[in-house]
Amino acid sequence: MVQLYGPFVGRRHDAAMFQESKLLDDLEKHFRVNGQVYSLYGDPAYPLTAFLLKPVLNPNAEEDEFNSRMSRVRESVEWGFGKTLNLFQALDFSRQQMVYKTKPGTEYKVATFLANCHTCLTGSSQIADYFGLRPPTLEEYLS
Repeated sequence: MVQLYGPFVGRRHDAAMFQESKLLDDLEKHFRVNGQVYSLYGDPAYPLTAFLLKPVLNPNAEEDEFNSRMSRVRESVEWGFGKTLNLFQALDFSRQQMVYKTKPGTEYKVATFLANCHTCLTGSSQIADYFGLRPPTLEEYLS
């Protein structure tokens, strides 16, 4: 996990959270490297820009193949959330997450940071394995 913004009330629409997070500003700032533009692939609710792609509506055959391939990769995003909840199972008990009595957003951010550290220390994660990547060392991650 690279960036967490929030917390948000669970019923907020993805597009509203995206707008409030100003993620597009960050993408425009950091996703152009040596003239090369990099993009994220997002939910259909997000705007289509050079830095943010989304499924093609009413696709032709080539676009349908793009949608299909990207859909399979998009599932990997959920694995990161799953790892955090697997390592810190108390976060998944909604009765313990009371907005005015606990700080669920802060707790989740700390748990995600520690899950990232766990990935660095073990040198493996479901996402890294799937994409054939090597996670950074803990020293690289913390620097």
